[in-house]
Amino acid sequence: METEKTLGTSEASPSPDDCELTAPFGLGALHERESYTPEEALAALNAERPLFSMPLGIPLGDDPPVQWVMSDIHGCIDQYKWLLTSMNLRKCDRLYVLGDAIDRGPASMDVLCDVIFRPEITYIPGNHDYFLLRLGPHFGFRPEEGRARASLFDQMLYAAWMLDGGSSTLRQFRALPVDKRREILHYLENAPAVVETSVGSRKFILVHEATRGFLERPRFSDWTLRDFMRRGFDYYEPILPDERTVVSGHKWTAEIRRDGASEIFSFANNIAVDCGCVQGGRLGAYCLDNTFRVYAPGYR
Repeated sequence: METEKTLGTSEASPSPDDCELTAPFGLGALHERESYTPEEALAALNAERPLFSMPLGIPLGDDPPVQWVMSDIHGCIDQYKWLLTSMNLRKCDRLYVLGDAIDRGPASMDVLCDVIFRPEITYIPGNHDYFLLRLGPHFGFRPEEGRARASLFDQMLYAAWMLDGGSSTLRQFRALPVDKRREILHYLENAPAVVETSVGSRKFILVHEATRGFLERPRFSDWTLRDFMRRGFDYYEPILPDERTVVSGHKWTAEIRRDGASEIFSFANNIAVDCGCVQGGRLGAYCLDNTFRVYAPGYR
C-alpha cells in the first residue's frame, strides 16, 4: 500500500506488524445469506457463532495493508459497524470515508465521531458536513444568540438543512460536551477535501463530489455551497485528462448505473461508491488494492 498525499505532505504507511483487528465487533466477513439483518449479524459476531465465512479479497492478519473507500453513511450506524466488521479492518489498513457521515439516518454523531477520531480512517467531508461546519457555530452552542448573529443567508441555509435531515444531527451535536463539539468543528475546518493516493503505479484522486475545479480546492474550508453544485461530468467519460482515477461519493450509484443497481460503479477511470444506504439501497466499500467490494443492506 502506498502512502497518501494531502496538500504536499506524505504519511508513512503503517507496518504490517500493526495488522491487528480494530473492527468493533471482532473478526467477521460477508454474510452467507441475505436474510440476516444487521442486528442478527452483529449478534452472531458477538456470540462468535459460525455464521460467516471469509471471502477471497478480504485481508487477513498477516496480509499486507490495503486501502478501502466508502461514502455517504448518513448516520446509519448499524450498517457502518457491520461493514467495518465485514471488511476485517485492521490498524495497518487505511479507510477513506468520502463525506456525508451525517444527516437523515438515526445516529449521525456516533458515526461522525468514529470516522473523525478512529486513527485508521481519513475523513474527507461532503456537502452535509458543510452545513454543520458553517451553521454549527451559530446554532450548535447557544442557538438563540447564534440565530441573532447569523446572516439572512445562513438562516436560509439553516432552514434548508433542517428539511434535508439536519434536525436530528443538530440535536445530537448539541448533546455532546462543548469541547467535543469544538473538536469536531476544528477537524472539519482543517480537513482535506481532496486526497491523492496510489496502489503500485495506479493513482487515485479521492473526493466527496467531483465538481468542476475541485482540484483547485484541496482543503474543505476552501469550498462554498456553490462549489458543490458545479457538476457537469459524465460518469461514463474520464473526468481528468490523465490516467488518474477519480473516486467519489455523493450521487447514488443507482442513478448512475444503467442497470439501476445500488452497487459500486467503475468505468472510464471513475469509481462511484455511494450506494444509497439511507435511501434503502446499500452501504458499500471498495478496496483500491484488489477492486473487492463489500456491501451491507441499506437502512429501512
